[in-house]
Amino acid sequence: MGGVIKGRTLEEKVEQLCEHQAIESVLNRYSRAFDRCDVEAAKATFWPDAWDDHPGFCGNAAGMCEQSDEVHRQNWDSTQHYIANNEIDLDGTTAHVESYFFLAARLKDSFEMLLVGGRYLRRVEKRGDEWRIAASVCVLDWSSDKNVLESLMKISSVSSRGPDDWVYHRPLQVTRGSFEGHVLLED
Repeated sequence: MGGVIKGRTLEEKVEQLCEHQAIESVLNRYSRAFDRCDVEAAKATFWPDAWDDHPGFCGNAAGMCEQSDEVHRQNWDSTQHYIANNEIDLDGTTAHVESYFFLAARLKDSFEMLLVGGRYLRRVEKRGDEWRIAASVCVLDWSSDKNVLESLMKISSVSSRGPDDWVYHRPLQVTRGSFEGHVLLED
């Protein structure tokens, strides 16, 4: 595991750096799409057959994008999704990516803020010349609001500090059997 550039020649190393940059661009477009409530742009960061496990949702990623867009519009006047500490483990046309995130959200008709933090664990695939997300698990770690954290932890994948943590699941799969207690929606 690890995002080490493994090329032997300068050309191989440059190619791998370009692949890393293309993957990070997908992650940034994902965040911008949700912050702008652009559901079509959010869907475009996923392959059509991609699956996502997000708080309160486990199913096809397009459905998650629609549900999350609705949640954003109903609950918040503005949001900022910050992505940091991207660890990209590139293996040919597949990459396993761990990204730390925090969400800053201004509550609807208010100046009150909510902060939530965790990690996105993703399998990103290159098909043809394009990288997109093929599988994604949103793992929650903390919130500025204890009540929000308690309610989210009931409907989310949670972090672990050992070998059972999601980061070690290779290849990352989002399957119905793995998510007892989640809201599972049909494709």
